Amino acid sequence: MSGAASQRDMPDQRDMPDQPGMFDLLDPLAPVSIGGILFLVDRRRPVAALVDETTGDLRFATWHDAPLSKATTDIRLLASDGGLWIGYHDADGLAYQPDALTSLAVRISLDGETIALPLGERRITGCDSIGVWSAEPGAPTIDDTYRGGPVASDWSEPTTLVRVRLDGATDSVEVDRFVYEVYETAGRLVVAYAPTPPIATPSDFGSVGYSYQWEARDVGSVADPPRKVATAVGDGALLDRSATTARFEAAGQRVARAGSPARAALPISLSGVTGTRWLRAPLTHDDIVATEQAALRIFSDLDTYWHGEDGTVRALSRGLSEGSARIEGAWPDSRVVVRFRHPHYREGLLERGLQLFDAAGRIQLSDYAPIHLMEDLGTRELPPVTEAVDGILRV
Repeated sequence: MSGAASQRDMPDQRDMPDQPGMFDLLDPLAPVSIGGILFLVDRRRPVAALVDETTGDLRFATWHDAPLSKATTDIRLLASDGGLWIGYHDADGLAYQPDALTSLAVRISLDGETIALPLGERRITGCDSIGVWSAEPGAPTIDDTYRGGPVASDWSEPTTLVRVRLDGATDSVEVDRFVYEVYETAGRLVVAYAPTPPIATPSDFGSVGYSYQWEARDVGSVADPPRKVATAVGDGALLDRSATTARFEAAGQRVARAGSPARAALPISLSGVTGTRWLRAPLTHDDIVATEQAALRIFSDLDTYWHGEDGTVRALSRGLSEGSARIEGAWPDSRVVVRFRHPHYREGLLERGLQLFDAAGRIQLSDYAPIHLMEDLGTRELPPVTEAVDGILRV
């Protein structure tokens, strides 16, 4: 999938070193060791370094032309026999633009060959030696009356699992419960799922806390998975919870630990490596306008952000007033600039600027951006007022 760089994938200045003479360095996620190869995947760009743990030989894999989402996505690494899967999936806080989010799975083999499998709006649930598994988006359904114990015999929350093989062929498995994760152990397919709704526990303050339950079952051979799994009637072998807790609770990922990270001679320079920048995102004019309008909308009411049940309104943060927001620049350099008065700097205005798009032009504005601002104001993790310029303190 890698190829010669074109004008469309030339480095964006926002994504480049800003000091003369600096190298373009790999910014890796946690290393993953598979079959004697240490995989170091860049956390933002479509490039990975592969280090032979015996010889120290280094090679690179790139997938800059893979069909990534219009919006920034979270990334997870999944180890399987024969290679590493990189899952790009929904990022939290993009509810205003749900159609922009799609999932993508990229596999890097031990010899550095890559293949990209678009998964549409489905949720990546895991992988095995044959392919990558996905399910419908969503989460376990909440029932505020459930306090634990057996569920009704007819209760179910079905999931349709689909495996896309490396050659594009698919397999599907119907499970009668919400599935969190799918993984392989010694050639066996394991499904981790929610056997019941989350246990609801009311607090003395009127809120409700939830405890999410899970079990894992060996449902058969990865080479020939069943078409249906009815956990309610005992399909598959229930696994010992203590044996699977560490695997499942590690962010729901089957991530291999690096066997010899010292062999990855960091820092690793990407100078001269072709295809390390994503192609420009295929955003339409409407996508761009919708994002800019969303930015103005979520920052438009900072003075009256919180609405109480009794009709009272409060500012986003104590003492905040005279809030305003505007858009500066044009895609992909558009940014929302927010200004307001605050007791931290009574002589002038506080200002926060946020890039709406990343270096490839993908949407990265989060619905939670005002909350992040509130947290910074609340903890007073702010620059000293001596850094203000012309009555503006950037925070």
